[in-house]
Amino acid sequence: VVLGLGVVAGFLALDLVSSFNGGWWPVPLVVVAVAAAAGWARLPQTRPARRLLGRPVLAALLWALVTGPAGVSVLNFLVPYLWTEAEHASPVATGLALLAFSLAMAAVSPAAGLLADRRGNMPVALAGMAVILAGSVVLFADVVTGLVLMGVGNGLFAGPLSAAVLRHTPPELNGTSGGVSALARNFGFALGPALGSLAWTWTGGGAAGFRMGALAVVLLTATGTVATGLAWRRESRSGRVP
Repeated sequence: VVLGLGVVAGFLALDLVSSFNGGWWPVPLVVVAVAAAAGWARLPQTRPARRLLGRPVLAALLWALVTGPAGVSVLNFLVPYLWTEAEHASPVATGLALLAFSLAMAAVSPAAGLLADRRGNMPVALAGMAVILAGSVVLFADVVTGLVLMGVGNGLFAGPLSAAVLRHTPPELNGTSGGVSALARNFGFALGPALGSLAWTWTGGGAAGFRMGALAVVLLTATGTVATGLAWRRESRSGRVP
């Protein structure tokens, strides 16, 4: 309940900022969100989750697990607006553009598992994040090509990253790890549309709105790539089998 209150307050603050008519209301809402998160962290019931987040490798991987879905959700929100309002494309063309992402992800996912079995989870997850980052940059030049690259990257990234999270989780915290991972992923899916809406409304929509949203995707995926790389580096130094 406490964490939920903080999340709701945070998203309400984003909504008021994007609507331009929230006045000073976003400020107390942000304070509520921060206070709720701090209060949640002090609850005795959250000790298992804090144990997980206190492990640097897991904390880095969980952040990467937020950024991947968040980037996808930004585009799922913005691409229909861009193509229907700015490019005047048909609904069919818009749907096919978004389908390109899903098809690329589905085509690559089976190979990602085979690669992870041979090369380890971390290298494949990092390669996936790097491809996602490259695709987010390509969005500025060609939307469909960028979506395909991001689909390929997510196909490489999703499975191996989840496996890496489980590998670094103490056995007695497997259930907690599953819950925290689901929370991180769903938080990313919720954060993406909020950021996309903020980018679209702040810039007045159109191509400028999409570019602002694409920039947010680049920044998100860049931090996710760095986090995954740091997690792999720490794992390699510890001598743990990937």
